[in-house]
Amino acid sequence: MKEEPPFEQGEEANLVSRLNARIDANAFGTWLGTRVVKAEQGLVQTQTAWRDEFGSTRETGAVHGGILASLLDACSSAAVSTITGRVATTVDLRTDYHLIAKQGLLITEAQVIRCGGNIATVDAIILDETGARAASARGTFAHSKMQI
Repeated sequence: MKEEPPFEQGEEANLVSRLNARIDANAFGTWLGTRVVKAEQGLVQTQTAWRDEFGSTRETGAVHGGILASLLDACSSAAVSTITGRVATTVDLRTDYHLIAKQGLLITEAQVIRCGGNIATVDAIILDETGARAASARGTFAHSKMQI
């Protein structure tokens, strides 16, 4: 049985608001400070402002890889939720780092590749504020029973 999307055509702003509320309900999501700026069925884009706490080393100003993986994970989970209307939990996330992300805005975009009855596959990327690809990931996510 195919589920209807959790929003009607033209209600993308409502979906963005619901996804941001879900981030705000999570202590780690709140700490990351990421915001959903675009949401369509199967696609989410977030923006995250660089903070000193993201730094891997003070000398380089590089963002720690764990922060990048967390942003990819959160955005991917949200993309699945745009299809199912439910929270998606990570089963597996494979991350590649392409360049050292430094101070500035981090833009994460996730696209659902396939969404089955219990598991979804998602591709995601992080771009730095110059548009260069900082990291990418492919993940699998399980559908939970919790609504967004």
